Amino acid sequence: MTHRIALALLVPALLLINATGAAAQVKPPPATPLPAVTPHTALGGLPAGLPSHLWLGVSSSPVDLAWLTGSGAAWDARYQYLAGGVNTGDGWAGWNTPAGQFAAYYMAASGGANVLPVFTYYQLLQSNPHSGGTEWEQDYNNLNNAATMAAYYADFALLLQKAAAYGRPVLIQVEPDLWGFMEGRAGAGGSAAGVSAAVASSGYSAVAAYPNNGQGFAQALLHLRDSLAPNALLAIHASPWAWGGADIGISHDAALDPAQVGQTVGAFLLTAGLAGNPAGLSTWDLVFTDLSDRDAAYYQNVQGDGGAHWWDLTDTAFPNFARYRAYVAALNQTTARRIVLWQIPVGNTVMRSADNSPGHYQDNRTQGLLGNGGAALPAWVDAGVVGLLWGAGQGDQTHPTDSHSDGITNPAPINGNNGTATVSDDDGGYLRAQAAAYYGRGPVPLPGAACGVFPDVPAGYWAQGYIAWLACRSIVGGYSDGTFRPEATTTRAQFAKMLALGQGWSLITPPTPSFSDVPAGYWASGYVETGKAHNVLSGYSDGTFRPAAAITRAQLSKMIVSAQSWSPVTPPTASFRDVPADYWAYAAIETAHAHNIIAGYSDGTFRPGGSATRAQLSKMLTLALGGP
Repeated sequence: MTHRIALALLVPALLLINATGAAAQVKPPPATPLPAVTPHTALGGLPAGLPSHLWLGVSSSPVDLAWLTGSGAAWDARYQYLAGGVNTGDGWAGWNTPAGQFAAYYMAASGGANVLPVFTYYQLLQSNPHSGGTEWEQDYNNLNNAATMAAYYADFALLLQKAAAYGRPVLIQVEPDLWGFMEGRAGAGGSAAGVSAAVASSGYSAVAAYPNNGQGFAQALLHLRDSLAPNALLAIHASPWAWGGADIGISHDAALDPAQVGQTVGAFLLTAGLAGNPAGLSTWDLVFTDLSDRDAAYYQNVQGDGGAHWWDLTDTAFPNFARYRAYVAALNQTTARRIVLWQIPVGNTVMRSADNSPGHYQDNRTQGLLGNGGAALPAWVDAGVVGLLWGAGQGDQTHPTDSHSDGITNPAPINGNNGTATVSDDDGGYLRAQAAAYYGRGPVPLPGAACGVFPDVPAGYWAQGYIAWLACRSIVGGYSDGTFRPEATTTRAQFAKMLALGQGWSLITPPTPSFSDVPAGYWASGYVETGKAHNVLSGYSDGTFRPAAAITRAQLSKMIVSAQSWSPVTPPTASFRDVPADYWAYAAIETAHAHNIIAGYSDGTFRPGGSATRAQLSKMLTLALGGP
């Protein structure tokens, strides 16, 4: 399979960070509790800056950000292709001005929404002169063209410079398919070092020390990252069709050994920058692989594959989820890198919207991954998977958004898909509902994740236990520099998110925002609206919520007491001399005090108008949620 997609899908006309179009609430299907994670076998450390739980993300162009933040799911990541070629005039570097600003805008918008920006850097194939009759011939000829590669390294360096300016973690997958093509050219048991490439010979001075082969190409990219943007995480792509045998994603051969496929693909990747690098040079942080590049019904109905791309949900016939997971596990074991499942088809066989018309093709991989209350997810984590990214590999595939602008669609059912859509998503809203249910249950923790460990929260710090308890449940997190900043204040928007996650509420996104300063595209809009819907959060008389204002100790007490639905406690004698009986939050503060989640100061005051620190908030929320 390949990942060639229409350029129109790749190139946004301009960046619209505050696009409108937040959708209505989707009620998640009933969920069953997740089984416990079995003792893990996954190899490879978790790169710094990634979530400590299995994270979900979607393909998300700049204009799709409002959909992501208003979808009702607490997505951790969004991804965007960077393509168009390095010397064509159509490449990503020119999509905004000055050069490279598109990536800067995208990262900034992602950071503002508290999601990880992910780029699929797919520049080689579309660069000039791309001579040859096949994609591999075009890739190979470009890879060996000195002038093209000099422009390529400069283009990659520009992206890294923008990533460095962003300063927070950003994940870059480099050239899907290319490494598979290389593996095919190297032959059985071959090495990336046996495939020629213009590296030192390109004349680009920063990579002059690296050999003119595929291994040197990988090392050159890693060197550029090390020298320009250490905060950038780099991922190499594993192609399960390139190992010399059948494609495990579509093969019906019951004798196909998934361990052999994973070991063979992984062994080649070891020669492409995962192992054997010069001293002081980093390696790839993660490995991406993909289940399919198109919806199964597209292959069946449009390309006439006879149904080869459908997977068996019962894991009895082939291809299926269990066998592919065994391939992933072998890939993880061989490379000692955690795995990201990328460009997962969005279609489903549940919603009527998926009627196999363009933009609404069926597939069942989302059901196999997230369905049944996410029961399969711990096994994927055990196999080494750390993240799942959904997206369309071609413009007419099923998208999570209303990419075809045809609104809410509920055509006559086919194949038993009786689900009625209430949102305009091309898939009928199934993916967003399943993602919301996943986060609502509590995300699956990743083995080996050092949750709750922050350099500025030492073991002896008074609130360390409370902070760790919340962090290990993905209710609170740290900053991009790895710190927690326990003495810093917390904004009203930040606490709205913590409270919603702690309570396990499904997010609610009404069609009309409740507060004038919390628009649909605001990163915390779903959390604020959910808190309001549960009668826990309220705004001010001028119609604002003031999301960036520091939350006070009195406001915090009222919100927590309201969320817990505790009966009010109003003793005749006030517990704190600065909180009299006629104070607006008297009952909430006294109730919180009666439940032993708050205490005052040694002078007998509570200081209700004072800002609550992150440490104080962590203690109150932990105790309210039943923590130690």
